Amino acid sequence: MKQLSDPATRTQLGEQSRRLAAGQTALETVGPAAKFGTRMSVPASVPKPLAPRRVKATGPAAVSYPTPAHTMSLADCEKHMRGDAAIYIKSRFAVCTGIHVITIWMRTHDKPIGTSSFDLNVRGTVKENDRTIHFDYDAVNFKKQNTTATSGLKIKLEGTIPKDWPSRANPKIAGDLPVTRTFDQLQQMPAAHLTHTVRYKPGQGTDSGKADVVFAVYQPVVILTLPPGWVGDSPAVGKPAMFAPRWDAGKYLSNPTGGAKPDNRGAASFSYLATLIYSTNASAPERGVAAHIKKA
Repeated sequence: MKQLSDPATRTQLGEQSRRLAAGQTALETVGPAAKFGTRMSVPASVPKPLAPRRVKATGPAAVSYPTPAHTMSLADCEKHMRGDAAIYIKSRFAVCTGIHVITIWMRTHDKPIGTSSFDLNVRGTVKENDRTIHFDYDAVNFKKQNTTATSGLKIKLEGTIPKDWPSRANPKIAGDLPVTRTFDQLQQMPAAHLTHTVRYKPGQGTDSGKADVVFAVYQPVVILTLPPGWVGDSPAVGKPAMFAPRWDAGKYLSNPTGGAKPDNRGAASFSYLATLIYSTNASAPERGVAAHIKKA
């Protein structure tokens, strides 16, 4: 509270808030989404190197490098989003982002008398050979200090698609969003967990006869509205780092027909240059590839 009484500190917080409201694009983004929003200069958080492991091999086909992750727990997201990380790229099929939301409570513009805050984590995951992208929203770590009016602080959560390529493509969106709750209502939910899904049918992409690719930007948004009698930015808008999803239906994919459901053909993923970690450890199945890259 002492620091918040300093005008310079409040100015700095205001500048950070305006940057967050503008939206950010991960440094590793590829495709048309790479030019949308403000490009980050700091690399995304990525998985730690794999621990050495023993592998019993009976032939050339006995081992293979682990397949990319298609799931992510909230604990895994929170672990990698600590510190200054703005986005965590576990694989092209499992990504999370988040934002720390803080409200400074003031009756007059020059005298803060309380604070409230929470963290919003958003995980995006895609099952194997699936066109539906699942977004899990989790509000956690609720805190209050001194005088607040959180029972009247309205929080709106929504998942938006500000841009897609080609623009004629139409997504099917479902789930709990948009939703508006007060700070106290959100805090009192047994699990402040909300879901959102986005799906584009095949046949809407560029070069639909071959690649049939749809690119998009998915932007989580938090909007806070102060109750009457309090001063400050209202509504205040916060935007975690954007997601850069894509949908493919090319015949070269492992799900070219969709089986009995043609609308399921192809798959979805995220347009990131995901980190692939190789080990030259003697017990690592990818040791030969790693050694070759190291020599090159």
